[in-house]
Amino acid sequence: MPNYKTLTRKITPLVLAIGIPASFRSLSLYIQQIIDTMYIGQYSSDSLLALSSVVVPFWMFESFWIGIASATTVMIAQRIGAKNKNSATKVAQMTFLLGIVLSLSYFVFWQILSPTVARLMNLTGIPADNAIIYIRTVSFVYLFRFVGIGAPASILEALGNTRMIMWATLAQSATNIILDPIFIWGLGPIPELGIQGAAIATVLAELVAVIILSVYFWKHNYLNIKTNKITPLQGDVKERLSLGMPITIEIMIWSLSTSTIISMMNNKFPLGGALFNVGFLLSDMCYRLLYGFDIANMSLIGRAFGAKRKDRMVATLRSVTRSKWIAGITIMVIFYILRFPIVRLFSNDQIIIQTTLDNYLWILSIALITLSVGINMSTLNGMGYARYCLYVSLVAIPLRVILAYWVLYHTEFGIAGIWAATIVEEVVRIGLTYIIRNHMLDKYWSKWTVAKV
Repeated sequence: MPNYKTLTRKITPLVLAIGIPASFRSLSLYIQQIIDTMYIGQYSSDSLLALSSVVVPFWMFESFWIGIASATTVMIAQRIGAKNKNSATKVAQMTFLLGIVLSLSYFVFWQILSPTVARLMNLTGIPADNAIIYIRTVSFVYLFRFVGIGAPASILEALGNTRMIMWATLAQSATNIILDPIFIWGLGPIPELGIQGAAIATVLAELVAVIILSVYFWKHNYLNIKTNKITPLQGDVKERLSLGMPITIEIMIWSLSTSTIISMMNNKFPLGGALFNVGFLLSDMCYRLLYGFDIANMSLIGRAFGAKRKDRMVATLRSVTRSKWIAGITIMVIFYILRFPIVRLFSNDQIIIQTTLDNYLWILSIALITLSVGINMSTLNGMGYARYCLYVSLVAIPLRVILAYWVLYHTEFGIAGIWAATIVEEVVRIGLTYIIRNHMLDKYWSKWTVAKV
């Protein structure tokens, strides 16, 4: 029998080295919304409502790229584990080609359909106009997001090299923090642009991250992408779709259900979408700060699975679980102690502030439950069984929408009922993914011999 404790201690530094920087990477696609929401919340409640109502539809349609990127990480990690570097290089090259196609497609899509999205989210008047302006302006990020950040990041995550992603993200965040107030309120020759200014700042900040990460990636020529001839890899697209489409569909279903709930809240309450978005951001900030551990888990599980190493899979799960829970509890405590100043960062509207504070424990409870959900799902994804996560979501997500509709239209629970419905969803998800994860692990471990540590 291997010494799992010894191997776990050896793997933990690797988990931290991948996980901490990767958490900043997960924030890179998300940090713009957090920063923009903070500034726009101080600028105008109408603008906050517009921003809060359109960001989830953005995620829903971007989910196709997220699935492609996740599949890339898994495919490269498994090939490296199986010592097939040439195949890993071909996967990386195809990711860049797909990024070019999707970049142009996304940009055209949002330029054309922005008014339709505003109508579907039950926005009218000034909030609707603000939403259209924001969508059309911020969609310029798609001209370089996937090729400049998405493809390099997914490859580096598979290789376990996430430090430069962290630095690029920090530079992006700092740029956004500086530029947002300049373009929103105006400074010197720059006029007051409001929500459009926030979108411009987001585009410019992301361009900074693209320059930093792209220069670093291509300078080192990871996997010899530049020097290897680009040739089709047989089965690449089929395997990529098999691994990535379940993730894509799952995110799309979740985003569609969340957009439906926001639309219902806009119809039911004044500033309903803003009330939901501020609470959701607080919960998701906790999740995103820890998501890097799921990335580390997926990458290391993928390598161990490709190498058929039960001992490394066991050690990885033990290390990730311990590290994520220690970090998670610490973050939750900090968020609770600093709840008053944190909530006030997102809005100066007293109704939004007080409602969020009244439901703060509900919000943190959601983040706490997702700690284990993320480990279970990233384990299945790393093994190449993302479809089981989709099956679970097909049960849990409709349940949340049904409960949300009931509490909004047939009870007096209000926003607290929405958070309770979300907790029910996550409890169902954690139970089902745990059962499936253990079943799949037992299936393979019974076939493998365990190498010596």
